[in-house]
Amino acid sequence: MLILLPPSETKRPGGRERALDIGALALPELRAARDAAVDALVALSGDEEHAARVLKMSPRQREDIAHNATLRSAPTLPAVDRYTGVLFDALDAATLTAASRRWLGAHVLIHSAPFGPVGALDAIPTYRL
Repeated sequence: MLILLPPSETKRPGGRERALDIGALALPELRAARDAAVDALVALSGDEEHAARVLKMSPRQREDIAHNATLRSAPTLPAVDRYTGVLFDALDAATLTAASRRWLGAHVLIHSAPFGPVGALDAIPTYRL
């Protein structure tokens, strides 16, 4: 069984000082597309004003542009821990047993705008799209 979950617009900040490893994400056949999407978002975010216009970010969301600019080197968290919001707060993955988290890792994909579908335990940085 494979369960597909939507992403959440809200994300938990921070994480481990382990950088994004696109090659380690679920569905490695998406690597080229992921690299292209990340490269484009990082390049766009190099110009804060332009990125804010293109991504339709309010002045309050400007710090998210800085997160986008550092996608390849930013701290990461497992996707199921990165996302917050109604679904992910109800799941409360941090309280699950190790066996339950392994089950999530084997059976759950979460869609992510810059990375496409990622495994629940795949380490991803925070971003805003």
